[in-house]
Amino acid sequence: MPQNTHQTNTEYHANLQKEEEHLAKRLTSARTRGAMSEVGRFSITAIVIFIVAFVGLNFSAYAKRISFLINEPQANELVASLAAVTHKAAPVEAASEMSEPEKLIFHKGPPKIAAQQVSAHAPEMQLAVTPPDSYIFLPRLDIKAPIKEAEGVEYLGDWTYIEKQIQKSLQNGVVHFPGTAQPGQRGNTFITGHSSYYPWDNGRYKDIFALLTKAQLDDDIIVFHGGKKFIYRVSDIREVDPDQTDVLAETDDYRLTLMTCTPLGTALKRLIITAQLVDDHLITQR
Repeated sequence: MPQNTHQTNTEYHANLQKEEEHLAKRLTSARTRGAMSEVGRFSITAIVIFIVAFVGLNFSAYAKRISFLINEPQANELVASLAAVTHKAAPVEAASEMSEPEKLIFHKGPPKIAAQQVSAHAPEMQLAVTPPDSYIFLPRLDIKAPIKEAEGVEYLGDWTYIEKQIQKSLQNGVVHFPGTAQPGQRGNTFITGHSSYYPWDNGRYKDIFALLTKAQLDDDIIVFHGGKKFIYRVSDIREVDPDQTDVLAETDDYRLTLMTCTPLGTALKRLIITAQLVDDHLITQR
């Protein structure tokens, strides 16, 4: 009897130890699942908060895109119905080559005319009534904005200063990049604008280029400058890295380049729209 009792006690303790180990494993597993669940809930909450904040910061730009998607079929039909002539490329007259700036010049007073701005103009359309200031208009996308100059910058050079002046000028429209050709001139007329910007910024054009991603080949871009109207037609659409400054390079043709940040609300890439000057006797308006 004592031996059987000892054996029974041994088995009882062994079984008890197994139960304790099993219970410990279940508790550990439950804690792990609980921790993972907590991490999952935290991650989902963080993602939701990020999405809400991101959309909130870029709400105006997203609203423009949603409105465009809803109204695009009707807008395209209206633009097509108003196009009464066939677009054709216009011959351009020879123009003097633009000189490269040799040094950087800044000044505190009103900006002077840079040397490369003084050159022969390509054929332009003279209108009885034109905007008093430079202006850009993309009819299909219903984008309208004044074209501003970066104040106090005469030539390229101090990028920090130039960026500061460009950001300041972007509050009042899109910006003609310093040192590039003026509208209607031979060369690369480079214009940049916001696709989305901080909602607390004072500017009225924080998302003027929000719809630029919807541009299509052969879209018209109309630029008013110096009392004249110039019509460009989109010939290329691409994205580049922010450090690809070759998009600013001078060219021998009559080119307009538009740039904005993409994807919307980020600065990961730059959307580049290239258009060529054409001669057209009818503006497609709506």
